[in-house]
Amino acid sequence: MRTFAFGRPGAVCVALVLLGAPPAHAAGPPVPGSAAPAAAPADRVLNPLECPGVVAAPGGYRLTGDTQCSLEWREDDTVLDLAGHTYTGGIMPFGKRQTVRNGSLVLGTQYWANSVGFTLSHLRITSVATAPGGFHIEMGSDSLVENCVLSGIPGIALSYYFGKRGTVRDSAFLDNGKGISVQAGGGILIQRNSFRGNNVGVNVWNERGFLKDVTVQGNVFRDNAFSGVLLNVSGQGPREHLQNTDVHANRFLDNGAAGMYVHLRCGYPDNLQCANTEGNRIRRNVFLGNGHDVPEGTSPGIDDGLTARMSDTNNTGSFPEELEEFQVTSNIALLNADLGLDVAGVLDGGRNRALGNGNPAQCDGVECGRPGAGASPTADHPAAGPATDAGEPAQLRH
Repeated sequence: MRTFAFGRPGAVCVALVLLGAPPAHAAGPPVPGSAAPAAAPADRVLNPLECPGVVAAPGGYRLTGDTQCSLEWREDDTVLDLAGHTYTGGIMPFGKRQTVRNGSLVLGTQYWANSVGFTLSHLRITSVATAPGGFHIEMGSDSLVENCVLSGIPGIALSYYFGKRGTVRDSAFLDNGKGISVQAGGGILIQRNSFRGNNVGVNVWNERGFLKDVTVQGNVFRDNAFSGVLLNVSGQGPREHLQNTDVHANRFLDNGAAGMYVHLRCGYPDNLQCANTEGNRIRRNVFLGNGHDVPEGTSPGIDDGLTARMSDTNNTGSFPEELEEFQVTSNIALLNADLGLDVAGVLDGGRNRALGNGNPAQCDGVECGRPGAGASPTADHPAAGPATDAGEPAQLRH
C-alpha cells in the first residue's frame, strides 16, 4: 500500500510526498509560456479566484495569462479554461465532473484520486524540475483524458491505482518513464493514442491483487526503449486476479526490446500458485521491427514482436502452461529481431501470421502462416492503419 503525506515546505506548490518513491530524475522539457508566470503566496492553498490571473467565467473559471498557483477546487460541474496560457503549480480537485482544458500544465506530483469524473482536455502537460520518479498524476474514478500531450515526465505520466472506469483517448505520450500505468480496479479504456520515446508505453499490473477489464485498442507504440505494452501479472493464489484484458488493433513499431511483453510471475512456496487469469486476449495487432535495440540489463530472450513468459517468484523454473488464459489471435509479425510471436503456453486462437523475423521458426507457441504475396503491414492487415502517426493530436488548439 502507498502512504501519502501532505506538507507545505515553503514552495509555491503544496507538495505531495510519495513515501518510498524512487529518487528524482532530470526534468523533461519545459512548456513555453507567453509571459513570466505571476506568483501566488507560498503559504496558502488558494481557491481558484485567489490565483493570479484567474477570473470567473460562465461554467467556472478562465485564465487571463500565465500563472503560478496551488489551488483547492471543490465546486462540482465546473470548468477551468486555461485559454491557451500556462498554469504552473498544483491542483487539488475534490469535486465531481470538473474539467481543465485548453492550455499547458506544468505540474508537480498530483494526487487526484479523490475526484470523480475529472476531465483533462486539449492540454500539454509536463513536470516541474523537481518531479520524482514515481507517479506524476494519480487519477480518480470515471475520469477522461482526451486530446492531450504528456511529455518529459520522469516517472508514470498517468497512474490508475485507485481510479476505476477511466478513458484515455486521442492523446500522445512522449519521452516519459511510463506513459500510463494501470495497477488496480479496472474498467480502463486506452484508445487511439500515440506512445513514442517512453521507456514503457502502457504498464498493466495487478499491484493490489485484482485487476479486470482493461482495453488497449487502436494505439501506436513506436520507439519505446523497452516495450510498447508491459503486462506484468503477479500472484500467489486464486484471490489475485487479472481478467478480461483486451489488447487489440494496435501497432507496435521499432520498440527496443519486445513490442509487447507479458510476464506472469507466480508464488512458489511449496507448490505453484498463480493469479487467477481469465479471458485475456491479444488480437489483431501488428508487430513490426521490434527487438533491435534491447536495453542493457534486459533479461535474455525479450527481443520479439510479442514475448510471453511465466516464471515463479524464486526464478527456479518456467511454467509456460500457466499462460493458457492468454489467447493470441489474428496478429501479424514482421521483421522483428528474433521471433515474431514468442508465446509458448498461450491459447492459440489461430490466424496469426509472420514473415521476415530473425528466427527462421518465425513463431513459438502458436502456428503462424505467411502473409500473402507482396504483403505490407498496412495493406495486409486492417489493424495497421496509416503508415505513419503524427506523434501528437492534431486537435490541440495551441
